[in-house]
Amino acid sequence: DQQRENTSLTMKNVDRLNTAIAKMCEDEGYKYLDSSKALEDPKTGWAKKDYTGSDGVHLSQKGVRAFFKYVRTHAYITEDIRPKPLKKVPKVVGVTPNIITNDPIAVRGAKVPVEFVAGEGGRIEGETSQQVKKGLQTSTVRAVPDEGWEFDGWTATLGHVDQKAEITFTVPGNADANGVVLTAHFVPQEVATEEPVETPTPVEKVTVKFRVFGDGGAILGAIEQNLERGKKAQMVEAVPDEGWEFVCWDATSDTKENKVPQTPQLQFIVPEDVADSEIIVTATFRKIEESPVTPIPEEAPATPQPTVAPTAVPLHCDI
Repeated sequence: DQQRENTSLTMKNVDRLNTAIAKMCEDEGYKYLDSSKALEDPKTGWAKKDYTGSDGVHLSQKGVRAFFKYVRTHAYITEDIRPKPLKKVPKVVGVTPNIITNDPIAVRGAKVPVEFVAGEGGRIEGETSQQVKKGLQTSTVRAVPDEGWEFDGWTATLGHVDQKAEITFTVPGNADANGVVLTAHFVPQEVATEEPVETPTPVEKVTVKFRVFGDGGAILGAIEQNLERGKKAQMVEAVPDEGWEFVCWDATSDTKENKVPQTPQLQFIVPEDVADSEIIVTATFRKIEESPVTPIPEEAPATPQPTVAPTAVPLHCDI
């Protein structure tokens, strides 16, 4: 058998042995049946597949049947010296059915060549060429990627293979002398490209300062605030001193269409279209002045009343 384990026995040796036996038989006056004709594969010169056991010498069940068929069909070559008349061959009675369930002679134990190869981008660690019997496992091998590559799986010409980098392969029962080739595949690692991070454009803020024009009061709250355009400032309040009163708010950002509300409590809104980086919001107060009481003539029944003379409103307060 071409797959036998006993590699020291070649077909030429077998042919020489057969020739010597045939010559010996003829010298002794016997007829020689060349049984190799029944077993030989004319294409390869070796015994036909499955005609021998795992050692490549002893016949399997198929080989034995082929041998006896050859003997029966070629017995006419020699003289029939059996006793005559021939007796009838008795029939077998009472054989237990299925008494033999396995045919150990026909079970092939030949080893199958298993090759582990690596594709581009990696290598194999372990025994890359192995001879393993069917149904048994190979020793462990590992697919190792080169730098810049990564393992991408195995493929096998026959059978099933796990998709881990480190594997042991079980030789399938239908493997033959062609063997099994397992290939480890690798792919280049994807280079992570950093997405450009857009640097947010800094928002220019406007400084809002709350001040008092002259005397007469104070401002409660944060008197200096940094705000984006369109945003509201924290509330402040114009508080007059005793004998004074609040008059108005005035802002350097005022326009005819957009004026500051004229209430002591103010939540200033920075205009969207203001060009300046600083806005001054001014609170103005005025003093409350009382005029002296003017005596009323006796004949006049009216009760004298104090009158208030308001101070002039500053020019910047448009009220």
